[in-house]
Amino acid sequence: MKIRSIVSIAVLALALAACVKDDLASTHHPNGAQISVSLDWSAVTATRPANLNLVTGRYLTTISGNTSYTIDSIFAPGHYRLRVFNSPVGFQGPVDTAFAVLAPQQSTRLPYPAPNQTFVVSDPTELSWLFTGLLDTIVKADKDYDLQIKMTQQVGEVTITLTPDPSTSPEAWNDMTITSALLSGVATTIDLRTSALSTPDTTQIAMFKNSAGNYEGKARLLGIAGTTQQLRFRVSLRNQAKLIDSVIDMRALLLPLNSNKAAAIPITRALKVSYPAVDPEFDAGMNPWDTIPGNGGNVYEE
Repeated sequence: MKIRSIVSIAVLALALAACVKDDLASTHHPNGAQISVSLDWSAVTATRPANLNLVTGRYLTTISGNTSYTIDSIFAPGHYRLRVFNSPVGFQGPVDTAFAVLAPQQSTRLPYPAPNQTFVVSDPTELSWLFTGLLDTIVKADKDYDLQIKMTQQVGEVTITLTPDPSTSPEAWNDMTITSALLSGVATTIDLRTSALSTPDTTQIAMFKNSAGNYEGKARLLGIAGTTQQLRFRVSLRNQAKLIDSVIDMRALLLPLNSNKAAAIPITRALKVSYPAVDPEFDAGMNPWDTIPGNGGNVYEE
């Protein structure tokens, strides 16, 4: 009887201890942490996407870009890196190479290590806006965390406008046609961890005459990489079959894009166009570069 009483007291003591432990817990997850995430779009000017990918460790889900999201997993105490990014057109990136995009609010634990950390431009002519966010945090057990991740716009827009200089006659300007434009030294790879840009390449920019009669072209770019950025365009005068290759050094003009892609960058250059009244032979080029033989007139950058 005495032994049975001692055993009953011991069981009761354990039960009371468990109750005390539960009563002392601050959350319903005393052994782990709950994380909620919201996004800070204050530094972004482009239209934000409806949905984005949220990745931390082997956890991936699709979240709304406009509301707070509570991750439906309890995290053990420790350090975590949360990454947020969209899946824009014109890129190949982590979601494409590491795992499939999931339906909204659906999540899964992946049996793979951390995914590829870079986005690579796959189609520069169809480049959409890319947004990324990264936050390192340490969580403790029995805690709820409301974390805000600052979003960064990783694609900027450049508008290039070519105008006639004051000495160019309307006749000469109207006789000129820019048939294509190529911009070299454009970055095609971005590291999501550091925002570092690399792998310079050349992209084509469509040029057209705007309502003011000037030539204009727009390009969405990750930024520039390497040491040389040049805009090359082909000019024909008086519909001559022989075309003129002209070059503008763009490095100094495009450098601001790497540090602030949320600000649109307008670039305007005046061109001087002239040609002899009778002699069909002429030299064409852009100061201060050497002239290039052609037919019909001269083109200079002012």
